[in-house]
Amino acid sequence: MKNVSVIIPCYNAENYIMQCLDSVAAQSIGMEALEVILINDASTDATLSYLMQFEARFPESVIVINLEQNLKQGGARNVGLSYASGEYVVFLDADDWIDSCFYESLYRIAKEYNTDITQYFINNCSFDEDGVLVQTQLHRTSKGNGYYEITDDTQRKQFLNAGILNYGSQTKFYKTAFLQANHPAFMEGVAYEEPSFVYPLLYAVERIFIFDKPMYYCRIHRGSTMQSYARQRGKLYDHPKVQLRVLETMRAKEDIYARFRDEIEYYFLFTFYYETLYFAKHGNLYLGFDFFQIMQQTVQSFVPAWRQNRYLKLEQNRDVLAVLESVEALFREGDFMQFLHELHL
Repeated sequence: MKNVSVIIPCYNAENYIMQCLDSVAAQSIGMEALEVILINDASTDATLSYLMQFEARFPESVIVINLEQNLKQGGARNVGLSYASGEYVVFLDADDWIDSCFYESLYRIAKEYNTDITQYFINNCSFDEDGVLVQTQLHRTSKGNGYYEITDDTQRKQFLNAGILNYGSQTKFYKTAFLQANHPAFMEGVAYEEPSFVYPLLYAVERIFIFDKPMYYCRIHRGSTMQSYARQRGKLYDHPKVQLRVLETMRAKEDIYARFRDEIEYYFLFTFYYETLYFAKHGNLYLGFDFFQIMQQTVQSFVPAWRQNRYLKLEQNRDVLAVLESVEALFREGDFMQFLHELHL
């Protein structure tokens, strides 16, 4: 068994993929310890050729999967997971890169603390149109640091409220046995898909480590998913669709839903409704009036007693409550556009 399965979904990444793969090949843990799963997500450029060349260099460590149909990142990651056989699993985007001792450091921590999930900080690297690095900014993915253990429901509620783990799949190093026991999956064919994989795991994880040394470099450029695909007109709709799927997934876990109903429903109210409006306003993303009305109806249908949620009664969440008041408001289209413009988010 390999120590680490590295899953890399690749779509039209010919300009960046070799920097990514070279950083994997340079890992101090050694290629012999890695299972590198490269998913060519129906690329239309030379990406597949680069992947095949890398497989030829390391035939004992690299698997190339060529998809005929584009499944987007979530679908490609699901395919990669079906091949993963290493002791641990980690995701890496094709336009990102990592420090040479990254996987060795994560593996050592995971073994020492027997973690289900090790989360790490990242560096956001912004490039201009000519591909010149203009800024590197530390992104702290957690308010915490070090080792955490959850042993009962009270601790889990405190853990959920503290924001120890975020909802990004790319910022985590997972024990494979933990994933296999919980069967997480990405929602396919959409943007904003990561919470569909990560959020259900927050109700199963017991041992966590927050690694505060940023060794992952995330490339921010116009061709990235969040800068192109996710900004297309109407793609913001994927965000509430994913969060509705998350709610449906958690409701199907009847015991967990009964024990953590307020936590799960508050997460839904915040992400499905408040966060979508936030993205529409601050990201200047299209949100049609008809879809907004569907959002109102969905909240009233799935969480009819939303006003009774105890987290909405907390002083620090009064802004969220103020926005949620619009769930029951009757708007005309022009009034809605004015409302969105004037929202204090």
